[in-house]
Formats: sequence, structure tokens, C-alpha cells
Amino acid sequence: MKRFILLLVLALTACSASAAGFLIVDRILPGPIPPSVPLGMTSLDVTMLKAEVTVQDQVATTTVEQEFENRSGNRLEGTFLFPVPKGARISQFKMDIGGKDTEAELLNADKARAIYEDIVRKMRDPALLEYAGRDLYKVRIFPIEPNSKKRITVRYVHLLPVDGGMANLTLPLSTQRHNARPLKNVSLKVSLKTRSPLKSIYSPTHTVEIRRDGDRAAVIGFEASEIKPESDFQLFFNQERNLVGGSVLTYRTGEADGFFLLLASPGGSQGNAKAVRKDITFVLDTSGSMAGAKLEQAKRALLYCIESLNDEDHFEVLRFATDVEPLFDKLVGATKANRQQATEFVKGLRTIGGTAIDDALHKAMSLHDANSEHPYFVIFLTDGRPTVGNTQEEQIVERVKKEAGKTRIFCFGIGHDLNTHLLDRITEETRAASQYVLPEEDIEVKVSNFFAKVKEPALVNPVVHLPEGIRANLLYPSDLPDLFFGEQIVLAGRYKGHGNGKITIEGSRNGKKETFTVEASFPENAKEHDFIPQLWATRRVSYLLDQIRYHGENSELKDETIELARKYGIVTPYTAYLIIEDEKARNVPVARQSLRAYGEDREMLGRSRWAYESLAKEKTGAVAVDQSRTQNYYKMADAPQAAPSGKNNALKGEKDVRLGLDTLNLAASPAAAAAGGSLPTSSPAAIVKRMDSYVAQTKFVNGKNFAQNGAAWVDTETQKAAGQKPQRLQFNSAAYFDFAN
Repeated sequence: MKRFILLLVLALTACSASAAGFLIVDRILPGPIPPSVPLGMTSLDVTMLKAEVTVQDQVATTTVEQEFENRSGNRLEGTFLFPVPKGARISQFKMDIGGKDTEAELLNADKARAIYEDIVRKMRDPALLEYAGRDLYKVRIFPIEPNSKKRITVRYVHLLPVDGGMANLTLPLSTQRHNARPLKNVSLKVSLKTRSPLKSIYSPTHTVEIRRDGDRAAVIGFEASEIKPESDFQLFFNQERNLVGGSVLTYRTGEADGFFLLLASPGGSQGNAKAVRKDITFVLDTSGSMAGAKLEQAKRALLYCIESLNDEDHFEVLRFATDVEPLFDKLVGATKANRQQATEFVKGLRTIGGTAIDDALHKAMSLHDANSEHPYFVIFLTDGRPTVGNTQEEQIVERVKKEAGKTRIFCFGIGHDLNTHLLDRITEETRAASQYVLPEEDIEVKVSNFFAKVKEPALVNPVVHLPEGIRANLLYPSDLPDLFFGEQIVLAGRYKGHGNGKITIEGSRNGKKETFTVEASFPENAKEHDFIPQLWATRRVSYLLDQIRYHGENSELKDETIELARKYGIVTPYTAYLIIEDEKARNVPVARQSLRAYGEDREMLGRSRWAYESLAKEKTGAVAVDQSRTQNYYKMADAPQAAPSGKNNALKGEKDVRLGLDTLNLAASPAAAAAGGSLPTSSPAAIVKRMDSYVAQTKFVNGKNFAQNGAAWVDTETQKAAGQKPQRLQFNSAAYFDFAN
């Protein structure tokens, strides 16, 4: 029991302490202004954090620039502390102290721990124990003038560790939890250069922009404003000489099945590899509802796609409304003459009639020879529901399953008047993806960006085989998508057994079978990458919610969703409602509830209830589109619990996604009626902000989920510890530090 209680104290305070440099105020100097601030870290705020990293193979040179502001009217004296990885060598330390050069003192991890414990004993910040395993640079700072800023630059060099074939860069990015205000600006730039081709580049902690420059270089960027970063930045990358490179990361504790993450990528460009011919049909809805800007944008998008075809490709253009009209009535080569003919055909399209979705899909699928060795893609653009011919969702999906073969049907839903269940199920059955274009978004941008990603197939119909003696289960995605240059597969799953061996990735390229191997270790115990279970759970919960969405609720689906969401801290409107209702039904004591504050927010709880109840009911309209966009994101999430929000948009460039909350007319909802009348309705911005705050009240640390409950953080597993009484360790006691050590 002692172990459990102290884990709660240490792990949660560590979440928000400073992982970049921080200033400890040691003395407030006498002066005309009476001292007005207590000693510690409350009088200095970090206003800016900028980091640039240059990586050459495994050697990283990191430059961190921070600006501190003394907002008090007092002259201060302090100590600057900067935790660095073990073995790091400082190459530059710049700070203006009376015009003199300043030299920092390097302390190894053992000596650094004594400093951290001394600060903790003075009640300054228990979370500093998070850094007790790192080396430390220390420098005295005097004076820190009143109402002034102090800028500090640190540069250090270290060798990146490699795990599972992937180099791991961890960068200090989080700020002090004692900051009175958010940082005005946080910026990060990582420049990678390697001797061998770069393959997978992956961050489990932040939504980053990745720009590749050939096969052996890339720039990774992150920037945000008015935030308080709560985690260090992590970046994984690997190098390979094969066309497809891969790496495996694992996490496992105790007797339960382990978790693994497979990253596979062909790199940024095909280089000397021969281009793969693809067959592709562009299908455009020209029904009456597409009139105006929608059709003009869609036409420009198709013109871009046609112009971007490779010379080896074959293609067709098909428009549909009440009837279906192909241009060539077959797949033709992407010659200059054929492209010109297609361009004129697209430019001349006009809107009229209904929406014959089933007939259009049938025609598109029939154009391709099932025995062809070439990958076949259908780009399907529509703004409506089926209104002509067969309009039954189940029958249309069954026909697609029967006729599609290896065809990939990528659906673009335009606007809100769509059957999102139909489009999503079509893409899932064909191992493709659906996207939705909101009324205020640009169709041309969405489609052209997508086509740029699928322009160069590297490996189609990929299949993964684990080493002998290792059994995988609950894989997400369950059916791997095709692999394209510049993209990567992120496969999360569970595993049984243990040992070392080779993972085999098989697929076809230009009609020939290709096989690639990845060295992998599946250990009995691996605790380093605790983000993997939460990432797997994020995808698993999304899968379960989709089953409820398509087929209705049952107790097995609901109970597993609740258990996973609570255990791994997966907070969405859907899971929040389920968790709160479940704990009410089980009479969980208030002090052990997982989402206590959320459950007390009458408006948010009402919105969450309706959002969940709408999963299976709402197939069309703004709510259905929001739900589909959110579910599609979570199903292929690259980072755990990366909830889309107005402040940190996890959908990588799309406008605000509000998880189906702000579109609900709550005053007229069943949730309001159940609550005894209408409920207050906040603005969309306020709803997003409150959702962010509730997500922040859960922390997944070292494989355990903690929830903020009043002034305490509670391990959500305590609900299962019936009859046990907590035992206390006195803060700053010898037992406290012995256990921490």
C-alpha cells in the first residue's frame, strides 16, 4: 500500500514541472521596495521557450533559449538549474550578468539528486524529483533586476539512445507549473541528417509538421502560443537501406499481455526505385445540390489530380447524378491527349438531378480487372445521400464488399447532408479512408493534399507476420492500409510470449511479391514507453464506439469501453458520459470518482449524454459529420489521447473540431428533457475550453491513470481496492525520500 500512495504523490506532481531550465529564487535583496514575493519559483515566469536541434545520425546538438521575467518590484538573487541527459556535454552557456562571461557547473546525477532533495525539503517543488536521474548544470544568477527579463541560452551535445532500431530524442519543453501565466510562445525545430535513408519519423507527444528533403534529411517543427506545455517532446526516427524500413517499440509489465508499436515507412521519396503504376477512377457527384462553389472547387481539385498523374498510370473520370456517365468507359493511359480530353470533360460538367451513389460505385468497381497486378483507387466525391436507385445502406455496403476485391474507395463527404455511416463503412470495407469537407472549408485543398500523399504507392496489400513464438492480437488498424512514399504505418497491438526475432512485412509492388524484415525484441518486462498502452487503448476505444455507432449498444461493448477509458484516461464526450454514469450506478465514493468535476458540470454532462446517444442515431447533419471526423481521427491516432480541440487541433490543419458538442441544440435535446428542462448553452469556444480543462484533469504516468479529484490525484484503480485503507507517508520525512530513491 505504501508503494501505491507514494506513486500517486510523485508521479502526478512530475507531470507539470519544468523539464527545461528553471530559476530558483534564493534571496530577495534589501532595497527601497519591501519584499513582496516568497522565496521559491513563484516570482519568475518563463515567457518564451525556443529550441533548435541538429541531429547528424545519432549525435544531437541542442540549443535551448529561454526568457524569464521578474514581475516583482524586488531585486532578486537566484540559481539557474538545467537538467540534461546523462553524458551530455555543454558547449555554450550565454547570459548577460553585468557584462561578464558566465560559467556553468556540471553535476553528475548523484550530486544533482542532493540538490533536488534539498529544494524539495524547503517545500519548493516536490516534482523536481522527476529529474533526479539526470545530470545537471547549475549557475548562480545575480542580480535579477525588478520588472526585468533575463534571457538564457544553453547548448549541449549528446548521443541519442537507440531502442528497437529507433533513435530517441527527448527535448525539454515543459514549463514550470508555478508559472502565473501561459508562455507567449513555444517553438521547436529539429533538423535531421543521416548517412542512410530516413524511414519512419514519429512523435508520440506532439502534433508536428514533418518536411522531408530527399531521402536523408528532414525538418520537424512544432509551434504554439499561450500554452503551458505539460510534457517533454519526444521524437523517434530510424534509418534503413531497404525500400521499407521498420522498427518496433514495446511496453510490458506483470503477467498481462504486452503492448507493441510497429512503425514502417518507405521514406520520403522513391529515389531510384521504379514507379508503381496505379489505376484510378475519379467519381464526381454532379447532382443539383452540388451547384455553385462546391462544384467549381471540386472541378479544380479533379483538374489538379489529372495533371498530377504519373505517365505510367491509367485513369477514368466518371460523373453521376440521376444517371452515371463515364468519359472513356474504360481505364486509359495518362497520355497528354487523354489528360487533355479529361480536362475538357471536367470543365464542362454541370449540375442536375438526384444522387445515384450505388450505381456510381458499381460502375467504378466494374472498370478494373480483378486479376490485375496494379493497385486500383477510386476517389469518390459526393455531397448527399443516395436518392436514386438502391438507397438502402446495408445493401450498398454488401454490394461493395462483394464487388470491390482489392479496390480502395476513398470517400470525400462535402457538407452536412450526408450519410456518414455509409461513407465510413465503404472506406473501412475497402481498406481506405474517408474525409469530410465542412461548408467553410476548401474542397480543392482537401482533395489535392490527399492526392499528393497517394501519388506514389510503395507497397500494396501489406501483411505483417510476427516472429515464431510471438502471438499478436487486437491490432489497430486491423487491416493495414497501402503504404505510400512520404507516409508511414503506425500499427498498435497486444502480444503474448517473449523473445527476439524478425518481423516480416509482405506486400506487392508492380505485381511482384516484396518481403522486408525488421529486427524486433518482445521482452517479458519493458517499462520505458508507457505511451504505447494509452495509444493502443485510444484506437481500441474508437473501434468499440464505432461498433456501437453502426450496430447499436450492447453491454459487452459498453463495459469494455468504460473499463479501457477509465484505465487509460481516454476522455471524450462519449467516454466521459459512460464513465460518470457507470460510477454513479456502482455508488463509487465521491473521493474515488474519475471525472468528479465533469460530472458536476450539468451542461457538459448533458451535452456528453446526447453526443453518446447520437452515435447510433445520427447519420446525417452537422453532429454526424463531427462524430465521423472525430472517430476517424481516433481510429488512426498517432499519439495517445490527442483530443481535437480549438487550442491544439489534433486533426492537423482542419478547422475547429468540437467533438460534436457545439453543434447540439441542447435546449431541445433529450438530455435537457431528462434533466428537467432546458440547460444553459455556452459558446462553442467556451465548450472547447472546458473540454480541454477536463481532459487535462487526467494524467497517464508510468502505466497508470490518475484523475484529479478535488485537491487530490487518484489512481483510477483504487475503485477496485475495496476495504483497503490508505497509509500516509509524511512529506519530507526520511521514509519519503528513501522510497523516492
